[in-house]
Amino acid sequence: MGFAIKGGSTRMSDNKSQISIMRWINYNDAGMKQFERSTQYIFKEQSSPAKYRGSYNLSVSNPSHGVEIIQNRWKPRGNRIFKHGIISFGVRNLAPEKAVEVTDEILQIYKAYPLLFAIHTDIPHRIHAHFIMCMTNVFTGKKFEQDYTEFER
Repeated sequence: MGFAIKGGSTRMSDNKSQISIMRWINYNDAGMKQFERSTQYIFKEQSSPAKYRGSYNLSVSNPSHGVEIIQNRWKPRGNRIFKHGIISFGVRNLAPEKAVEVTDEILQIYKAYPLLFAIHTDIPHRIHAHFIMCMTNVFTGKKFEQDYTEFER
């Protein structure tokens, strides 16, 4: 998925803007153990200071507890609890605060799903975001499914 970072907003790319890329990482096992490992990775203090982290429908301090509550409430089908995503901004000197703003704007699309994100600043010329999105909609209990039209949106 390509987005352009220009001024204070994100929008589909044009010739004068830097291209961002959002990609999903699929694990063979996306259960609770991998969720906890992935959460620990994206929230590593040396990679992502606490002020550059955020969440929807989960506590940043104890996300596993929230996931367990949602799983017990809805009992969704399948074993995939989450997906891990990365947003690469394509801007060498992007301020971390701007990265938080852009990430939050992009992830608004998925705000009905439990979600965690962190801006990684450990490589200053390549600031990027990691996010973990749980697969169960907190309002409907339906599993996330992404077809071509959803991806384009």
